[in-house]
Amino acid sequence: MLGVNLLEHKLLNRDYCNAYYQFRKLRRAFSSSAVEEEARLQVRVEKLLSQCGGSCTSKPLLEGGEVDKVDIDSWDAAIDLMEMLSKTVMNSCFRNAMKTDGDVCERLIRSLAMKFKEFANRQQPSEVVNRELGELLFAFGMQYGCQPICA
Repeated sequence: MLGVNLLEHKLLNRDYCNAYYQFRKLRRAFSSSAVEEEARLQVRVEKLLSQCGGSCTSKPLLEGGEVDKVDIDSWDAAIDLMEMLSKTVMNSCFRNAMKTDGDVCERLIRSLAMKFKEFANRQQPSEVVNRELGELLFAFGMQYGCQPICA
């Protein structure tokens, strides 16, 4: 068994913003309309949540009037991060969360997307966003009983 300290270290000491920036800066514009991009995101979220044993709510992902590239990129980055984490011991947390509250993973994705958007809009420096993302993921893991196992 890996200890909680190791899990905390792995989640809190990551540079989430650099990965977001390096990957997203290559994608300069929408490949299709904003409506089509939102539909694509919806499909990705539904696929991710179904892998965790849940389903997506009917609530629109992108709220508000105008949808811009930063919104789409932030959601893409949040989904990318969740997909990556679902291949780790965090998968058990996602499954436990979906059993407890069907909306909790979707809310986590929304929270991650908001943090990436803050970084993209330069509302927060990368150090702050990295720390907040790590703390959010660690708290989620602890709340939903992530039991890390060394394979």
